Amino acid sequence: QPEEDNEKFSTKMEMPPDTTKGRLSPVERRQVAALFDTFVPPLERSEAVALLEEADGTGNITEKRIASVMRGGATEEAIAAFEDAVFDHLLAAEAAELRLALNLLGSRAGAALLTGHVFVFLRSEEGFAGVSRSEREAALLTMASSSLAFRRKAFHALKRLCLVTATAAIDPHTGRNAHWDAAAYEPRDVAAREPAYKGDDDSWPLVGAETTSLKCDVVVVGTGCGGSVVAAKLAKAGFEVISCEKAAAHSLGDFKARSS
Repeated sequence: QPEEDNEKFSTKMEMPPDTTKGRLSPVERRQVAALFDTFVPPLERSEAVALLEEADGTGNITEKRIASVMRGGATEEAIAAFEDAVFDHLLAAEAAELRLALNLLGSRAGAALLTGHVFVFLRSEEGFAGVSRSEREAALLTMASSSLAFRRKAFHALKRLCLVTATAAIDPHTGRNAHWDAAAYEPRDVAAREPAYKGDDDSWPLVGAETTSLKCDVVVVGTGCGGSVVAAKLAKAGFEVISCEKAAAHSLGDFKARSS
């Protein structure tokens, strides 16, 4: 009897697409575009100017920077970078979970389940991508603060990947990211530069240096199992990296390689 039940159950379930190979499906790409449009929305000129004035403080608000902010994040290069990240950089299990979330967002019932906004998405034939930006924003905010762990996990995974790829994707025609102008960011050539820090010495780490001014390419907040690996890989690639850690400073000699 249990075997018969399992067989009946499997025939009724609609299995998700293969999440281990290939590229994003048209449904998934529509949801990714909608996510970019929600996390990094295009702005009207007045909104872009107000945002730059609030965030900058230098008065250096050029037409190029305004246009960069107005553009928004739903660009072809950003969607392509998101797709590359899913298939080339995530673990197979992580890619499978992320694509499952995208496919849930692409259906009425799935979007309602994942966001908790039942009445909004049950009327949308394209799920998340088929409603207004304000409705998508409300749904994402609900996911972010949900008491259900799977909703919060999906929100943070989608948010982080969208924001990283939106600000890192390179336009093949210009060789730049569309948002670098908004941040007044000019990338430096790291290929021919030696790492600024090559080993342990008395000047590192800087402890309690509240008034010290340092310049770098990347700031990594937290030196745990994630931040330390990211900082090490970036430094090895030639970037100047500063790691910030709230906990006490420890040197290699403090660790005896023995379990307690």
